[in-house]
Amino acid sequence: MFYKHFNFVVDFKNHSKGLSAGVIVGIVAASCMLVILILVTLWKMSFIGRKDVRDKELLDLKTGYFSLRQIKIATNDFDPANKIGEGGFGPVYKGILSDGDVIAVKQLSSKSNQGNREFVNEIGMISALQHPNLVKLYGCCIEGKQLLLVYEYMENNCLARALFGECLINNNTL
Repeated sequence: MFYKHFNFVVDFKNHSKGLSAGVIVGIVAASCMLVILILVTLWKMSFIGRKDVRDKELLDLKTGYFSLRQIKIATNDFDPANKIGEGGFGPVYKGILSDGDVIAVKQLSSKSNQGNREFVNEIGMISALQHPNLVKLYGCCIEGKQLLLVYEYMENNCLARALFGECLINNNTL
């Protein structure tokens, strides 16, 4: 048998004044993975990224809910030919649902300072005010940045005409 003898010298002096690049990269990578894991867990538990669902729950289902797809089909993708007016809230479109019901859709204007919370509060107020002499609120749509109210459509009507026999407002203003 042939043996070689090796001499190992261990130097216990610290030659570096900080952490090595490998250790730093490992810490950063582990931290990033931990943050991603926490965000995915929160998203799956509906704490973030599901604002639309929370707003729908706030409605307490006092009114109907329409999908954006349903309303786009009814209004022919908000075709300008279906625009029947403009109010402080935003443009109003005429639409026809798949069951043949004619609707008026109020679209929250991007110029409006009203946010989702105020929009939901308004829906709650309007639904509490349902009355035979008021235009019926069928429901709403809250999807992404689209905030829409869906009302029954009243052909060529204005309150002044019903009360006094003449309409005191411009037909293009609701």
